[in-house]
Amino acid sequence: MNPGVAYTRLVVGTFDGTAVIPLAAPSEPLGYATATAPFAVLALVGWLVVAPWLGYSLFRSVDLP
Repeated sequence: MNPGVAYTRLVVGTFDGTAVIPLAAPSEPLGYATATAPFAVLALVGWLVVAPWLGYSLFRSVDLP
């Protein structure tokens, strides 16, 4: 579920509605849900908002010498 694949899924899904690009291996428990556009948006939000926020909040809490 990397951001590059999520972005590709959104762009290809927007311009070619017949293409199915799963964000995770089909054998995973999420199955077909990983091939939908809302899941790609959720993955991008996670990488663009949640990951930097989490990193920043952890960085602020560390006592730097």
